[in-house]
Amino acid sequence: MRNGYAEESHRTPAQAGPRRREVCRLLPPGLSKSIEDRLRAEQAAQRMVYVLQRERREAEHKLVEAEGNRDANRKLAEGLTPAVLRYKAIEALHELARSPNAKLIITSDENP
Repeated sequence: MRNGYAEESHRTPAQAGPRRREVCRLLPPGLSKSIEDRLRAEQAAQRMVYVLQRERREAEHKLVEAEGNRDANRKLAEGLTPAVLRYKAIEALHELARSPNAKLIITSDENP
């Protein structure tokens, strides 16, 4: 079909705008307003669908990130034995003792 209305259906809303306005001028004001209101409602609904999809993707991303952090913390916790923690504490104290800013280091009997 080569008439203007068949071509109108293949245009994007931005491209169809001027043609739609021409058609709306020919219609009675009440009908024209109801068509415009319906189109605005459809656009608002499409916008909301997009927002919901974006929020779902963001929630999925956060879930994957949280699962990765959980797995990393589990692996770290498995490797942290009391002996490893004591060794790391000794290393930290050694570094503090070498620092020119270290004046006084107080530790408990349990930890070096």
